[in-house]
Amino acid sequence: MEILEHLERKLQNPKNRYDLKVLQELLHEDFEEIGYSWNTHTRESTIASLTQEITWESSIHSQEYEFHLLSNELSQVIYKSVEKWANWEYTRYTKRMSLWIQENNTWKLRYHQATPTEQFEIIL
Repeated sequence: MEILEHLERKLQNPKNRYDLKVLQELLHEDFEEIGYSWNTHTRESTIASLTQEITWESSIHSQEYEFHLLSNELSQVIYKSVEKWANWEYTRYTKRMSLWIQENNTWKLRYHQATPTEQFEIIL
């Protein structure tokens, strides 16, 4: 499921996190998220939050992707991520899970959950 890893990484890219067009393209109209803080977000609140951020002083490093095709149109993606700062400090160790729906040959992110986890070995 190379395409889904590519789409996850596209959403993690700081320049795309500000891009309304990219966010609208990738987030399903019924998108929901349970964030790292355990707050629930809708598509609208996620887009508003990301597009209003001033700058990102960190980037997201992700690794250990697992893919589970649940049906022809539904796939689960599980992976680990950390926030990497310019000084090479790592914070917010997270296990993530996404559900992607394929509609009209296009994958859209329907659900995402970020769960805080213990530190893990970072694979560069």
